[in-house]
Amino acid sequence: MEKGTIQKIFDYYSGATRFDGEVLQALKDFFNKPNLKSDDRSEVEENDKTLFNEWFIFDFRLSNGRTPLENFYYVNPYNFNPARLQIYKDLQENCFGLYEVLEIELGEWLCLKNIRTDKIYNVREFSATFGLLKGQIFSNRVGRVGDHYELVGGDVSFGPIRLNPSLKNIFKKNKEGLNPKTLRNSFPSISAPLNRKKKEYPSFEEAERNLRKILEKYGINKFVSAETIKDWIYNHPKGSLLPFSAELSMLFGLIDPDMGREDYSMVTRDLLEGFNAFYNLCPQKTLGGKSPFEKGKEREQRGEAPDLLMSVNKFCITDWNKKYGQALKYMEQAKFKESLKKFDEVLAYLLKNKTTYQDICRLYTNKGVCHFVLEEEELSEFMLETSVELNSFYNFGKQQLEKCKKIGFSKKSSAGRNKKSLVEDIGYRYLQFLKLFKINFNQPLKQHDAVKDILPPI
Repeated sequence: MEKGTIQKIFDYYSGATRFDGEVLQALKDFFNKPNLKSDDRSEVEENDKTLFNEWFIFDFRLSNGRTPLENFYYVNPYNFNPARLQIYKDLQENCFGLYEVLEIELGEWLCLKNIRTDKIYNVREFSATFGLLKGQIFSNRVGRVGDHYELVGGDVSFGPIRLNPSLKNIFKKNKEGLNPKTLRNSFPSISAPLNRKKKEYPSFEEAERNLRKILEKYGINKFVSAETIKDWIYNHPKGSLLPFSAELSMLFGLIDPDMGREDYSMVTRDLLEGFNAFYNLCPQKTLGGKSPFEKGKEREQRGEAPDLLMSVNKFCITDWNKKYGQALKYMEQAKFKESLKKFDEVLAYLLKNKTTYQDICRLYTNKGVCHFVLEEEELSEFMLETSVELNSFYNFGKQQLEKCKKIGFSKKSSAGRNKKSLVEDIGYRYLQFLKLFKINFNQPLKQHDAVKDILPPI
């Protein structure tokens, strides 16, 4: 495609005063600022301008219902000849999305797969072939130009990066589709981290200070400090997907579950931004004591494409809270075997998704009570003692442990059980995982209506 082809479209709309209202409305929509005024445009960052320009041309709808690209073709303001005008008709066949690199022919073409639609494109491209690696994922817009496809969007705003299957599946199931606006809203600060200049990064001290403020703002600092998170990152296990995995999932799990949906979304976004900046500047043992940013700069100096990995474990409190609620109902009905099964399912979910929640001691107490009623002595003592060790403020847990010890256990309580059964139990296995993070759960608890304590008739 001839250089300046798309710029012609934007020049047409930005250079004519009759479109000022349309452009201003687009700015309001894109930046979610309904009160934005025309003289406020100077506040827009350069990277956002690139995203906005692309979104405006291909995705925004003018008052006549057409996109600026479609309208440009129909109006033909520069009286292009039919051959040149045809390009603007072809470009209307385009798709913005996240694309996985399947094959690369340096200086010639890319074979890409849209991870949401699974559609494969053979794209004629030169410069991007030298900055991408097979298996990486990046955002861009593929558009038709004559008899072939090209990358017709602006600069890459997401990636290049590798995604774990869980995160890839999140994007694949997104029925709303993707465009520069929705991508910006979802990932406001992780765009092309190694493509930024160093001066655009905060210093390590600034990133650490910012993370501390976020933890304090949302009360998470009671459970974990920035220093502890630094230790998590330094000891990050070799071979796991980076930068977002168990560390971020654990932080998300410590968010107050009583927050409303909008507040919860705001907290997760703030944590995502703060953790990402901090992570990229934190040294890691597996990187020889260097940070991902430093290693990325080394690859850049060697002329190699950046190769980051990204993992997010999809989880939501409502995913396991229903099981928890069902377990409590079973306890009220004295169906302790069924209740125990549900409590174990909750623990299995938390372990699988590498997360936790503030009141984890409640789960261990209720599980321990179930084991006691079912005459499973070893497991009952372990779960109840674990609950008290996790949170000494939890009086109900202490009462249950004391009561069970006072009543005593049946002589047949250990029948069919052995030490191996404790090691295999999901409560034991989850605790071993939890200990790795050194979270301070020893905090005063709030009473929840949806997840309340049950005192069974024992």
